[in-house]
Amino acid sequence: MNPNNLKYQGNTYYFAVVLKETHSDYIMNVYYMTLKINGNRIDPSLLLPPNKTEVGMTIQFLTY
Repeated sequence: MNPNNLKYQGNTYYFAVVLKETHSDYIMNVYYMTLKINGNRIDPSLLLPPNKTEVGMTIQFLTY
């Protein structure tokens, strides 16, 4: 997620962050976060130029 991208403005995202003590099965802290990005919502289809398609790619893992 790149929050500087126009397609994210005007949206609210919710996260749960879990912090766990190393080598422990029961010491955990959960923090709930809300991220609100200012601006007006934009339809993602308006950001695409005519006759083009957005392509996304992820790399599963990288080895040398």
